[in-house]
Amino acid sequence: MNPNRSTCPFHALLNKETSRPIRRKTKRLHDEERVRQLLHSTRVGYLGLVDAEGTYVVPLNYVWYQDAIYFHGSEIGRKADALSTAAGPLCFTVAQEY
Repeated sequence: MNPNRSTCPFHALLNKETSRPIRRKTKRLHDEERVRQLLHSTRVGYLGLVDAEGTYVVPLNYVWYQDAIYFHGSEIGRKADALSTAAGPLCFTVAQEY
């Protein structure tokens, strides 16, 4: 929730190698333009956080604007606490219906 951040660092994630190989390699998305299309056209994302209580995933409405993800939320609560303390990794997932 840093309003001064102008870009979302998804570019590095597209080419990042993980310690565990992806089982269905045909499902991996490498095309930055396709990632932008999905982020622009999808309205619900799932924010996954880790805090002192454990793993926490919350669905939320968002907007993809100028290479950044924006969402509305309370400044009080578990999500806000986890984002402000950065106690662990986070992820943001979108899914296209088919």
